[in-house]
Amino acid sequence: MVKFAGVKSGTFGTRQLGARPVLLGLALLGAGLVGVAGCDGGSEDAADSADAGGADGGGAGGTDGTGGRGGRDEVEYADLPGRIRFVNFVSDGEAGVNLDLYWGGTLDDAEFVQTIAYGEVTDYLTPRRPVDSLLADLLDADEARYIVVREGDTTSLPSEFPAMNDESFDADTSLTVGLAVADDNLGVQAFISVSNIYEHNLPTPAAGQSYVYEWSSAFVRITDGDFVFPAADALCDPPRESANGGNIGQAFVFEPPVTGLFLTDANTECATGTTPAEGTLVAGESYLLLGKADTFELSAREAVLLKIGE
Repeated sequence: MVKFAGVKSGTFGTRQLGARPVLLGLALLGAGLVGVAGCDGGSEDAADSADAGGADGGGAGGTDGTGGRGGRDEVEYADLPGRIRFVNFVSDGEAGVNLDLYWGGTLDDAEFVQTIAYGEVTDYLTPRRPVDSLLADLLDADEARYIVVREGDTTSLPSEFPAMNDESFDADTSLTVGLAVADDNLGVQAFISVSNIYEHNLPTPAAGQSYVYEWSSAFVRITDGDFVFPAADALCDPPRESANGGNIGQAFVFEPPVTGLFLTDANTECATGTTPAEGTLVAGESYLLLGKADTFELSAREAVLLKIGE
């Protein structure tokens, strides 16, 4: 089973297809690892989360609405313009992992947003930033910081967070954040990846066309299964358009109606790949074709179609 812990760190290179992940890991390899799954003692906190906040964009705080799940340190939070949503495709290799999402810098003064179940794509959320606090002074005026921890975790330090990131927002910002396991690139199974997809920078499809973008970070631990691109029935190699600024690689061009959309293994002439995604394309719209895998096996790979902007 993979264990996760992390702090914010730099961006590592990746192949051209798909969004570039920010790898989040231990600052020191000797630091203790925090297990994401099978955590004891979190049942009461998990139950609190059902009442503490939701996916309506405001992200209510603790029971008193002022901070973390218990409002341990009273910190006021205010809305920023724009919107953000999260995709939780984090698996430990044996099963999916539920995650808790907060605004803030530490769990003591953070504002709980919601638990993101494994496989869930949240609604678009309103970003929130602290007011009159040390973190507020550290952030730019247009920035919000989010924290992602394992479900029920109320005690970890920032050095142990699986994900923590600062993002800037304005009225046009529409951001999808993909969460998945990262490659065991240092022989230490202590990383998850965060992929930022800047939807507001993506081009508009031409008349009669749909653009489809590939995100398959959840396949990174699957041997011979992580190099894929979108395809469909009778269309193995769709044309491509540049999508500079979106951080998601190229746009694959389809002309609806299209059936059997899936992620095919590269260099196989579409002979192998994921199960087909549910849903259909609409001309004039853009989509993410997300790779999901409950385990690190070829047979576990799925494709999930997500409309951009919806």
